[in-house]
Amino acid sequence: MLLVTEYFELLVMDACCGDAGIDSESGNQTCPKCITTKDKSKSITIYVACECDRYRTTKLPLSLPCSAVQCRDLSIIAIRSSSIPEEKETMSRRDIPEDCWEAVLRRVVVSEDKDEDEDEDEVNVVFEPLSLVSKQFLSLTNRLRSSLPIRTTSTDTKIILPPLLSRFPNLTSLDLSIHHSRSSSALRRRDSHALLSYIFHHCSALPLIYLNISGHQKLPFDQPIPKMQTLKSLICSHFGPLPDSDLAHIPRCFPMLQELDFSNPTVPGLSADALCSLALGLPMLNKVDLSCNPCITDSSLIYLFKHCHLLQHVTILGFSSLTPLGIASAIFERPRLTSLSFSPCPLKQQPPLLPLLHSMLSLKSLACIHFSHVSVPDQFLSSIADQGLPLTKLSLAACYSYTYDGIFCLLSKCQLIQHLNLTGARFLQDNHVTQLSMFLTHLVFINLTFCKQLTNLSFVTLATKCPSLTHINMGFTSIGEEGNEKKEDRCSMDCVAKNSQVKSLYLGSNPMLTDQTIKMFASICPNLELLDLNNIHLRTACSRDLSKGVVEVLKTCPKMRHLILAHHSDLKLFGMNFQVPRLEVLDLSGSGIDDSSLLIIARRSCGLLRLNLTNCSNITTKGVRRAIKKCRILREINLLSCHNVAAGVIAWMVYARPSLRRIVAPRHFRLSEIQKEDERFKIVEFLYMSLPRQQPPW
Repeated sequence: MLLVTEYFELLVMDACCGDAGIDSESGNQTCPKCITTKDKSKSITIYVACECDRYRTTKLPLSLPCSAVQCRDLSIIAIRSSSIPEEKETMSRRDIPEDCWEAVLRRVVVSEDKDEDEDEDEVNVVFEPLSLVSKQFLSLTNRLRSSLPIRTTSTDTKIILPPLLSRFPNLTSLDLSIHHSRSSSALRRRDSHALLSYIFHHCSALPLIYLNISGHQKLPFDQPIPKMQTLKSLICSHFGPLPDSDLAHIPRCFPMLQELDFSNPTVPGLSADALCSLALGLPMLNKVDLSCNPCITDSSLIYLFKHCHLLQHVTILGFSSLTPLGIASAIFERPRLTSLSFSPCPLKQQPPLLPLLHSMLSLKSLACIHFSHVSVPDQFLSSIADQGLPLTKLSLAACYSYTYDGIFCLLSKCQLIQHLNLTGARFLQDNHVTQLSMFLTHLVFINLTFCKQLTNLSFVTLATKCPSLTHINMGFTSIGEEGNEKKEDRCSMDCVAKNSQVKSLYLGSNPMLTDQTIKMFASICPNLELLDLNNIHLRTACSRDLSKGVVEVLKTCPKMRHLILAHHSDLKLFGMNFQVPRLEVLDLSGSGIDDSSLLIIARRSCGLLRLNLTNCSNITTKGVRRAIKKCRILREINLLSCHNVAAGVIAWMVYARPSLRRIVAPRHFRLSEIQKEDERFKIVEFLYMSLPRQQPPW
């Protein structure tokens, strides 16, 4: 998250001077919309209110960035120019047109530099402090907010929804997804149905483009609902029963759908007849995910491919009733497919896939291939290479039968690959990676998990030879070993060039990992934002050294936002005597961290949003209290299986830290009837189970 003062630097230097010209006499900048003359030799005074040291005044020259004010939790009270007489020096926010403020606030979101797949809630949290500055800012941030996640199905949700939907009139994305195990009771099923019913009946006026209702139990088509003409993406993953009568309403209610996801139903969901009905009623359908739907037949899939003329992206993972010959016949009906993902059901004996593989050679526009747990012979990879397909994504996760020769042939002729997943390619060695890196100049993402023979040399090669690389996953490898490189290679590893593009690094489950290796990787990738070091079981003597390596990484990589240190038995961070203001997500689940180390982290991480302490047996109630006091904007905490944390601390947290929105409580905690009626408790989602940890992309 950027500093709030940086947002107003955008105002002073950009938005207010959007129409600025140069005064021919004085040479100063002039802006007809706000300040008449802005002399760069003068300074501005920024008054900020801050929880850490109350009120503070900072004078900065106009030509200097306001980021010199190193504080996260602050609100702008006024901006004054020292070049104006004191009785006239207040520059009110009302003096600046709303379109200028809107331009500034839009740039706030753009400057967050978030990945597309990141949680939208983390982007929207930027607007929260700004909305408290004034009614004008509240109105502006309400209009600018485009997404709204609602993670609960409690009876109070339908009471809260009406004012929320009227408050944010420009919502384009609505996420109502819930974990399926949280909606198992009859009460939650009833609340879920009431929530969806309200959304479907009252959101037609919103410009919704994306709607995620994954994990719910029933589509609310028991009453007529108005059309949602703008909706293009409907996600119904892990959904309950999908009767044909309900699915028949989808084309009528959402006629402009382009993306449809009915993957992983909790009960046998989408039928063959329903799929045919959807194919006829949704002519704009472009992307579909039918993974793990056992009732879909070859004929219904062929019907879908034949009648959806704009279909380009198809995902069929875990198919059981489909046959390779049937999928091949469907592919011939839609030769303009650009993305195809499939894998057989793991519980069934795999049928011969040659007809399916050969049919893919007819897809001249194919840019994305995703196979999982299938036999992929070298001949197929060579044929794909000879076709000259515009491949940008290749995923062979846990596939077999292919060798280094096959993958070399493909990558040498398809050099536009941006996403490469070779999980489980146990034949890969360091010298193979060195040779393949010559063809991977456009590579952005690579996954080499379970490639057991790869060592430090492979990482260094990828980081230095692939200038566009941002994500590296090398879990379950031999990272930490120097490998069999020559002496001159070892020398080159010591003076390797930096790669400022790498943002995410997954090194979990590498038992040979040392603090020196971690320090070297951090020096190579100084702009790391995510580091996963989970499940590294080391000897006690090495654990403390690894803790030193982690501290060094945080010092070397100031942009670190997401750190995973789960399952470290002896985690001590006593050398952490510096601030880590950008750290937002910290996973310490199953680690041996104690109260003192937790307090150190809390003091140094003023921007922490999510803290996972699952199964941290050394953490006590006192430690949690002290950490909560320091984490001023914490939104989520997980205390599952923290046996030394008293249940009573939960109620204290709700009042002591108003920013909290989700609490995974110890198993022995339950809300009292009084707490259920408390308005403060109603805005917090309470869970009594562990949320699944986000896994690295596979």
